[in-house]
Amino acid sequence: MDRTAADNVTKALLANIHRKLMKAASIAKAAEVCAETGNVQSAVKMVMDIEDPTHQVNRMLSAALLIRNKLLDAGLD
Repeated sequence: MDRTAADNVTKALLANIHRKLMKAASIAKAAEVCAETGNVQSAVKMVMDIEDPTHQVNRMLSAALLIRNKLLDAGLD
C-alpha cells in the first residue's frame, strides 16, 4: 500500500472513530442524566448501547495501527 492510500484510509478511520466515540459519549451523558434523576435501572439499559460503537472503534483502531505499522513497514511517525 502506498503512503497516499494509507493516509486516506487512516484519515477515514480516524473520522469514523471520532463519530462513534461522540455517539458513545452522548449515550453515556444521557444515561448519567437519567441516573441522576433517579432512574438508575433505565440508565444502565441506556449505557449498554455503548458496547457496539466502542467495539467498532476498537476494530477501526486496530485497522489503522495495522496500516501504519505493518502495511507501510514504517511504524508511527
